[in-house]
Amino acid sequence: MSPAARSDAAPGLLTRLGQLVAAPRAALAAADDPAHAGRAGSDVVRVLALALLVIHTRALLGGAWLGAAVGWDVGGRALLGVVSRAVTTPLVALVVAAVVIWALAGRRRALGRDVDLACVAILPLVLVELAATLVTRAAGVDATAAGKWAVLAIGGGWVGALIGLAVVHARGRGVVARRAAGDARAVRGAGWVVVAAAVAMLAVNVAWIARHLDWLRPMTPGDPVPAFALPRIEAEGRLGAPVTADELRGRVVVLDFWAAWCKPCREALPQLAGLAARRRGDVVVLAINLDDPDEHAAIRAQWDDARYASWLVADAGGAAERFGVSTIPHVVVVDRAGVVRRVSRGDVRIAELVRLAEQLAAAPAPAP
Repeated sequence: MSPAARSDAAPGLLTRLGQLVAAPRAALAAADDPAHAGRAGSDVVRVLALALLVIHTRALLGGAWLGAAVGWDVGGRALLGVVSRAVTTPLVALVVAAVVIWALAGRRRALGRDVDLACVAILPLVLVELAATLVTRAAGVDATAAGKWAVLAIGGGWVGALIGLAVVHARGRGVVARRAAGDARAVRGAGWVVVAAAVAMLAVNVAWIARHLDWLRPMTPGDPVPAFALPRIEAEGRLGAPVTADELRGRVVVLDFWAAWCKPCREALPQLAGLAARRRGDVVVLAINLDDPDEHAAIRAQWDDARYASWLVADAGGAAERFGVSTIPHVVVVDRAGVVRRVSRGDVRIAELVRLAEQLAAAPAPAP
């Protein structure tokens, strides 16, 4: 067999990715080839691993550093959270796509081959995330809620179109002749665009790490509290004046990173609010909400109804990343001199943190 024939029969990963973008029918036909059963599943594993490495480089390094410095129980949870966030959506989509293709394939359904078709169909979710993350990080901006929905809509629409093509292909097994591999130049070019995007994404993350290496170093007791400016969440979810680290110097500060979907976080709110009420003037509790901005109005209304004495603020300026938040609840207790005294990650013992904050508040204020 000639090299050209072998290349057509068994295109490499670069070609298969190029076909996904430039010749999707050819990509599906190649995945459905019984001579290469299971290869599409291997492609999913490779692409997810590559995306994990180049998109989540910062989080992976932070989790590994946290494990080495604090403990692998904590670092392992952080790394597991990174992997879970990266693969959950594609894997759920894979299951759904496989079920839909198999159910609609008719008399020519074949479970293994239908799963291979689904493996091709869900890859756009990863490619769209790669492109969107590259654009936002290269521009140095945070993704907005609208932007996240747009990315999900684009990726989901692409996946839906591929599922439709996969169903048509599966129903025509043994009837429809294998389609051409697509224009070789366009396929090769599309494959190299994907590779270039992955390399660029890794380069952007490495450049950020080089400038912000201290941000990834796990925060431990004895460290000075990093500078922050966290905007208050006002009525109707509007962002107000920022609360800064400098203006809180001389008071004990409790930074509570939380989200409305986190049950332990919600359970901790009343105890921390009680601390802020009892020690008003000596202790400030900053409840740093990590939910999407479009939820701030509802959260503010619930906050007012509960009459919490804690200050409700939004994450801004990469504060969550700067404080090494990988799991929540994440609570940091800072003394009057601006020195971190306790960092509690995930498994938060609120009563202990409240007692520590009260002890620090009872201690004499440092000399100016």
